[in-house]
This record gives sequence, C-alpha cells and structure tokens, in this order.
Amino acid sequence: MPASATIFAPSQNLGIVVVDEEHEHAYKQESTPRYLATAVAAERARRSNAVLLMGSATPSVEAYYHACHEDGLSLVSLPERIDNHPLPPVRVIDLRHETLMGKGGSFSQMMLEAIADRLQRGEQTILFLNRRGFSTFVMCRDCGYVLRCPNCAVSLTYHHGSRQMRCHHCDYSVPVPDVCPNCESYEIGFHGLGTERVADQVEREFAGVTVARMDRDTVGRKGAHGDILRSFARGEADILVGTQMVAKGLDLANVTLVGVLNADVGLYTPDFRAAERTFQLLTQVAGRAGRAEKPGEVLVQTYNPDHYAIVAAQKHDYVAFYEQEIRARRHNLYPPFVELANIVFQDEDEQKALNTARRAAVCLQDMGVFFKTGDVQFLGPAPAPLHKLRGRYRYQMLLKAIDMERLNQTVRDLQECLADTGSTQVIYDVEPMDMM
Repeated sequence: MPASATIFAPSQNLGIVVVDEEHEHAYKQESTPRYLATAVAAERARRSNAVLLMGSATPSVEAYYHACHEDGLSLVSLPERIDNHPLPPVRVIDLRHETLMGKGGSFSQMMLEAIADRLQRGEQTILFLNRRGFSTFVMCRDCGYVLRCPNCAVSLTYHHGSRQMRCHHCDYSVPVPDVCPNCESYEIGFHGLGTERVADQVEREFAGVTVARMDRDTVGRKGAHGDILRSFARGEADILVGTQMVAKGLDLANVTLVGVLNADVGLYTPDFRAAERTFQLLTQVAGRAGRAEKPGEVLVQTYNPDHYAIVAAQKHDYVAFYEQEIRARRHNLYPPFVELANIVFQDEDEQKALNTARRAAVCLQDMGVFFKTGDVQFLGPAPAPLHKLRGRYRYQMLLKAIDMERLNQTVRDLQECLADTGSTQVIYDVEPMDMM
C-alpha cells in the first residue's frame, strides 16, 4: 500500500490534515485508481471543516500559486533553518570550461580537492547523481551501435556488480557482450555515468576511502535503506553516493560537503515540470550540508550554469525560480492556469495504437473540442516520449481545460465515444505527474 493511502484512513472528527513534502511526486497513484493524494487530502479537509497544512521547502508551482492567489488559503514562510544554522554556500562549476579529472573523468578539480579536504578533516561527503547503474549505455566505437531494450524504447544500462545490461523500465537483462552484436568489433565500450560507476571511481581515486551507495539497486532488500543510513550516520563510510534517495530527510551533523555531479540530468526531459524538478532536487540535496555546528558547502557541476533553475537553486531563492517558471507556464498554458489530463494509447500493434489515438481526436472534434484552441482543447496525438514500453507502442494526447469540472466531463464523454478500442488500452490520467 502506498504511503499516500493513509489519507483514506477512516478517521472521525478530523481537526487538521498535514501533508509533508507537498511537492513530492510519489503522492500520485500511477495505477488504477489514479488519484493525487494531495487533492484527496484537500477534499477530506474541506468535508471535515478541518485545517489543511501543506509543507515543503520547495513547494510545487501549483500549490504556491494557489496559496498566493486564492481566498481561504494562507502562505506561511519559514525564512530560517532550525536553530538558525545558515544555508550552505552553493558554488556552480561550469563544465564547459573544465577538464574533468580523476580515474574515469567525472570530477572537476574543485570537486576532487573539496572531497580530499573533507577526508583529511574526518568529515563526510554526499555525492548526488540521479542515475543509477555503472554506465548509462554501451556503444560500439566502430559502427555506433547502442545496445537497446527489445521491449522498451531505451538503451540498456550496464551494472558492474552483476555484469548485466539491464532495462530500468521492464527489468529485461542480458550479459555484457564481448563484441558488438552488429559488426562484431571489439571496440565496444561503456559511456555515461551512474551511481555505481561514481562509487567505483571514488574508491579508485582516494585510497582507503569507504563508500556507501544508495539507489534502487542497493535498497531492494527489506530494511536496506535504514541499514545504509544508520551505517553512514555512525561514520562507517566516508562518502555516500546516491540518487534522489539522498536528496532529503537526512540530518547528519558530520556531512559538510554535498557534490552534485551532473545537475543537467533531467533538465531537458520532455515534461513541462523538468525545470521545477531540477530546482527541487538541487535545493533539497543542497540542504543536506552543514545542518549542525560544522559549516557546509555545496558544489554543483553543470553544463548549463545560466539556466534559471540552477541560478535560483544556487541562491536558495524559491521565489526567483517561481516567478520565472510561472511566466513560462502562463505563456504555454500549463498548470496552474489549466487543468490537465494525459491520455495514453498503447498496443503491441503500433498501428492499432495510432489508429485509436486518431479516432480519439475525431471524437473530441465532434464534441466541439479542438486542437490548441478553446476553453477545452487538446494536443496530439503524438508518439509518447517513451514510445515503446514493456512491449507496447504508445501514443498520447493532452487535454487542457479551464476548470476541473469541464475536464472531467470531457474525459467521461471521450470514454463513452471510445467504448470499444479492441486490443488497445487507453489510460486516462487526470492531474498527471509523469508525462513520459
């Protein structure tokens, strides 16, 4: 049962409903029944005449907008850290003008020197990279062939510990080939960076260092997540390497350095929330440094130092980020200025999926809903960013409406129009959190 399911607990006489980390995307139930737990929390509070308290260091753009502009809502800010500890300075390292160093070439000189300094002082470091695995893809240098998943439209990721190439969507795996499957060349090599590779490089760069790693591969065993954190808190590891699992909730007095190895991961994904998620992750992970008496420091490696999400995160300035992001949302007509539904058509037969998507567009036009115009409008159909997933081809459409009532009615009318879609599965996701 997801943690957000607690909102359905049969509690009586509610006085207050608290949603911690309001921005967290895990509050969206991604399987049927699809619901957004924060919306359910708001409705339960309304029906019980209870206070709804939502908290976050990096609020979602929608929640912050509503708090600023809707009657009945109040915005309360906490401008200082607990015990008035200062926020750590954030230094941005422009990789366009840096030669990456170290055994494997993943670290700037400044990053290596900062890690070495903490090791010498007996302090701890967190290194953040939101990509697991050893290498993000394997490519032949002679013919350019990249090993890809036969079930999903993604490259396979190399995992050094198991010596397997693995798909992170369907869990398909194959052994690492000795020669290129396409041209039989021996010039096949590993490219890209994952947390497993970072941990390996750190251990080879700093003799005698103890490295812990926290990602989906290392926390699969029950209790592993807590075991890793308790071990790190006891000082049994000098450096913790991890994905977004290390970005929040860690309050460790001896962590004085946080290093972000590639702030651009996810920045340009085809999702209107890409900049928001980047800002949230950078701000959250930066908050892990200097939480006690020892001052902290954050180093951020990036090829896009001038992007507004990175500039705002460097300054710990949510309002600056919000003001630029809200202008983009208003211009492109995305939430909070519209309600959104993502409709996905998937089938093992690609043509059937496309035909059903095209049929949906005709249905909408017959209903008076048109492409990119009107109080209710649609975009698409177009291939989904993950065009093939677990053996099914995927197309998607976006529905936009000025209010939730009209959006829900349009979805219901479309479901009726598409009552029989044969083998094609149609997924209606209202208030989507994942556009992939």
